[in-house]
Amino acid sequence: TEEHRGTYYVATGLLELDGNSFQFPHDYTWESPPEATFPSCDEEGSDLHIYDYELAACVACSSNTVYIASAAACLCQAGYTTGGEADKEDEEDEDHHHDDRRLHGDGEDDHEDGFTCQPCAAGTFSSTPGQTACVACAAGQYQDSTGASTCLQCPRGTYSDVEGSSACIDCPAGTSTNGKGFGSADECGCPEGTFMQGGECLTCGKGAYCAGFGAEPESEAGYYLYEASEEGLSILTCWKTPEACPGGPVHTCAE
Repeated sequence: TEEHRGTYYVATGLLELDGNSFQFPHDYTWESPPEATFPSCDEEGSDLHIYDYELAACVACSSNTVYIASAAACLCQAGYTTGGEADKEDEEDEDHHHDDRRLHGDGEDDHEDGFTCQPCAAGTFSSTPGQTACVACAAGQYQDSTGASTCLQCPRGTYSDVEGSSACIDCPAGTSTNGKGFGSADECGCPEGTFMQGGECLTCGKGAYCAGFGAEPESEAGYYLYEASEEGLSILTCWKTPEACPGGPVHTCAE
């Protein structure tokens, strides 16, 4: 710019400010400057991707970073960010968390404020290299490790009702969930083989089938379900005419 004059070096494309007039080599002018050229570190099969001007050599990306060819830079790898804080408001859109700051091969950044890659805390994750903030795990998920690139679903029999959980909560005794990844205690119910009666999960018993999780108990073929009470199920066996008891909900008989 007009405010910052100095000497332009074709070899490195760097500008050295000296407070004097802008000096171009080889009869170049301010309106027509020389094209900047940079040392290449694109040797096939090499992991030395970044040029270090102090060492005057190509070097590898620093720890917890990965080289991204499209950005021609080392960025924080998935599970790490330049900030480390969870962004709970915008977790549905992770793309805007990408940082245009670049890491040199020695782990330092190319900005004056400096930054390093920090692992995402437990309960958070970052799925893409270069994110500037970790994202909180959604309800129904958890992450108990640091530096994670994904969250895990709460196992069967547990739930997580808040964002950013590092552990799931067990369902009340005798109850479970009908699968994984549930985000509310309301999803805890009586598992298969039991039914809810009087606020408790009771065992179905012989001659009955209970699908659990709110489904009404039914009798099996050859049995008659008389009633379901707080004491349990009243099941009668159809001895003489089993075909009269096809099975089903309470009071089901063959026509």
